[in-house]
Amino acid sequence: MDETIDQVPLPEDPMVRVTYPDPIFRPVPPFSIDVPADWVLTEFPDSLFVMGPTADPNGWWSNVVVRHERVLRTASLEVIAATTWQDLLAIHPDAKLIDQRLIHSTYLHYVREAEITLEGQPGPVTRIDSFVFAPVSDLPTVDLFQIIWTNPAAAGDERKTLYLHMLRSLRFADAA
Repeated sequence: MDETIDQVPLPEDPMVRVTYPDPIFRPVPPFSIDVPADWVLTEFPDSLFVMGPTADPNGWWSNVVVRHERVLRTASLEVIAATTWQDLLAIHPDAKLIDQRLIHSTYLHYVREAEITLEGQPGPVTRIDSFVFAPVSDLPTVDLFQIIWTNPAAAGDERKTLYLHMLRSLRFADAA
């Protein structure tokens, strides 16, 4: 392919321009979630946003990353969790699974707790992933949200309680 893109011949069949966003493509579902008042939110690669405290307690920044992905309606939280566990092991081969379970709240969450090591960190890091589907009407795909919390393992369960409260507070706007 030694042509420049401007030299590519026009197709013979008629073309139409697709603009995004477009009414035929639904946006990310609106949602709300409770976070501590002193936390900041910012953009983050491959995610909707990242949030965390404004100060680094104990020398390490805890954070919560919120990701969105559209998946086939036939996908299950259990299969998604198993697949993402394999992805996590590929990046962190020493990851240790601590717990995983379905948690019923306003929405069904699949929650997995693992312990990983991160370069430059003095000790292990707790990573808790929550997978939850946004309510959706009869469409071929569903909106999957992954909410990832990382925190020094030495910080204990107090911060885990905060994360679980955040998950419990998650609310999606009415499904269309």
